[in-house]
Amino acid sequence: MALGGRSPWHTAGGPKFLSVLKGTMTVEGLGGKVLIACGPAPKLCFNPHKELFYFRNAGPSPLKFLVIGMDPVSKPTNHEIVGQVTGISANRITVAVGDLRSSDLATPSKEVTVTVSELSTIVVGDDVVTIRHNEKDHTAERLVKLAQRWR
Repeated sequence: MALGGRSPWHTAGGPKFLSVLKGTMTVEGLGGKVLIACGPAPKLCFNPHKELFYFRNAGPSPLKFLVIGMDPVSKPTNHEIVGQVTGISANRITVAVGDLRSSDLATPSKEVTVTVSELSTIVVGDDVVTIRHNEKDHTAERLVKLAQRWR
């Protein structure tokens, strides 16, 4: 992972072992809250967090790491969608997908319509991240409004 780089958002089904092979990383939650720091390499860390998180290169050099997940088969780790709400119709919410590298919307533009189980106070224009997004049928438990773009 490049300097200052980060992964997509994840919702974990179970804990993870993180093996930092090169560099230093953090596991961050909503608002950029550091959940754990791991490194410098070589380092083995345990991430018990199951809430929303992403990995970030927190060091001065490229990051190389391995994740060993212990997810139940019925609840795998999900890669979540981040973006800006462009439309709402009942429990179907359309999101303009965001680009994690730039804090802008993706170019070329891409929209995804997600059917959510739980409706919340999300409005058009909000920056959001999905929770437990299913990439096959674009369903999710809910959306969470982000205080800072993509964080």
